[in-house]
Amino acid sequence: MTHLFQAFDITKKFAGLVALDQVSFHLDEGEILGLIGPNGAGKSTCFNVITGTLKPTSGRIELREQDITGMPPYLTAHMGLARTFQHTTVFQHLTVRENIEAACWLRSKVGLGCTLLRTSSYRSSEISLKTSVDDILSMIDLRHVQDSRAKGLPYGYLRRLGIGIALGTNPALLLMDEPAAGLNPTESAEFSKLARRLRDFGITIVIVEHDMKVIMGLCDRIVVLNYGKKIAEGSPGVIRRDPQVIESYLGKSHDEAETARA
Repeated sequence: MTHLFQAFDITKKFAGLVALDQVSFHLDEGEILGLIGPNGAGKSTCFNVITGTLKPTSGRIELREQDITGMPPYLTAHMGLARTFQHTTVFQHLTVRENIEAACWLRSKVGLGCTLLRTSSYRSSEISLKTSVDDILSMIDLRHVQDSRAKGLPYGYLRRLGIGIALGTNPALLLMDEPAAGLNPTESAEFSKLARRLRDFGITIVIVEHDMKVIMGLCDRIVVLNYGKKIAEGSPGVIRRDPQVIESYLGKSHDEAETARA
């Protein structure tokens, strides 16, 4: 079976520290995968290696059967891989719409000369861009604030805008770094709805998140890291009952709560 994404035996060393130790996993198209583990388990390093921010010490990464190992982020973005960050990065003095327009222009193939001369290819691209921006605004449910400057938005809206900016690159695979961090329960539920909506539009998702309610309710599969090693992989039902995962991360109280619900 051909997978959309595969990581083969990824290892990353920093001097004497092994941050990732032969980590392997895959993603199929339209899947939502959770990547969890204690602080320092290697989750952020894994994201950085996948996106090309860091080069692995060894191992191989493939997207759509093409080797992207060690490619810089601007190339992995063109290959169809995008990422959101734990600390939302937006252009504070631009409007919501302008933020997404800026991201969409990054994937435009119209050159500077065509833009300055406003050629037919530029005008065609401009129409296509407007449609893309409108679609993204609807998808992240921010059309009603599209003309508001980012610096005045509520925190939950900023998180959604960060996702919208990532969508501007038209990704096949979207990596989200703690997207529910700082959200209240209502906002977390809205995020889960948004993630499912993205999946329904054909976007495959990897989520690093500490909110286990979000992870267990949203993900099709979960990969668990601890001290740089993959210690478990499976469905939410399998992971929440895995003794090694309970001991290293979830804790007995989580297991007891799940047992009480059963």
